Amino acid sequence: MRRRKKRTTPVDEQQWQQFQELCELARQAGVETRVEKGNFRGGFCVVEGEKRILFLNKKHSLEQRIAVLVAELERLQSEEQIDLPDDWRQKFGMVT
Repeated sequence: MRRRKKRTTPVDEQQWQQFQELCELARQAGVETRVEKGNFRGGFCVVEGEKRILFLNKKHSLEQRIAVLVAELERLQSEEQIDLPDDWRQKFGMVT
């Protein structure tokens, strides 16, 4: 029995650019971003008390991943663990 290849959904170039920019922003803030498979929503965690990782679910759409990134970066900003530039907050509609 042959397996069919999964069809990949076309990626919106603008959304992909936003995703890349948000990942870069997280990296600059000292947060590693990882896209993994599994049964989870995605979110921020601290490993061994030091390493900060933001997990995103590979099965989720790019739009969902962006939403998780924005929400978690916004949460970290509000807890004053990271400092986001004003232009980034305005661009992604984050609370200032």
